[in-house]
Amino acid sequence: MVNDFPLERDYDSIPANEFINEIKSWRIDNNDVGLIVYAGHGPVPTFYRLVGENEYVKEHVYAKEFKDLIDSINFGRLIFVHGACQAEMYLQQLSREGLEKNVVAIGAMSEMETGGITGAFRFLGNLTKGYSINEAFEDARKYASNEKIWQQPEHPVKYFYGKDDSWCNYESFFKYTKKQ
Repeated sequence: MVNDFPLERDYDSIPANEFINEIKSWRIDNNDVGLIVYAGHGPVPTFYRLVGENEYVKEHVYAKEFKDLIDSINFGRLIFVHGACQAEMYLQQLSREGLEKNVVAIGAMSEMETGGITGAFRFLGNLTKGYSINEAFEDARKYASNEKIWQQPEHPVKYFYGKDDSWCNYESFFKYTKKQ
C-alpha cells in the first residue's frame, strides 16, 4: 500500500481467513493504492495451512468472497496480481461477480494455461523500475510469450474493473527497498 504509509506483509503460509482479516485491517483510504500479490496454484487462490508435521489444510478464497472483501475496503486504486495457472478464469469470475472498483488485475496465465509465472514477476519488477502499469504489463506480456526464450511460453492477461483506467498510464509509484 502506498501514499499515507508503506505497508509490507509477506507470508509463506497463511490461513485464508487470516489473509482476509489482514486486508480488512489495512488503514487505507481513497488516496491510496493497494497491491495484492497471490503466487500459488490453480485458478482459485488456495492457501495451505500446516496443521501437523506433514499435514495441511487447503483453504480457498473464491471470487465472490474476494469481490466482497474489495468492496468493503475504502481505497483509491488496487493492483491485484494473480500468479497461478489458469489465473484468467478467476479474473473472469470477478467480472461476473460485478467487481466495479478501480482495480487492475494481472493474471500470470490465460484461462487454460499451466506452467510458470514469469510474466507476473516481470510485471512486478517493472513497476519497481518506474514503468506505468500498462508499460509494465506490455513488457511482461512480450517477455513471457517469447518462444525464443521459453520452451512453454505464457500469455499473461490484464483486466480492469471500474470506470477510469487512466491511472494505468501514470509512472509507477512503487519503489523497491531492500530489507535490512
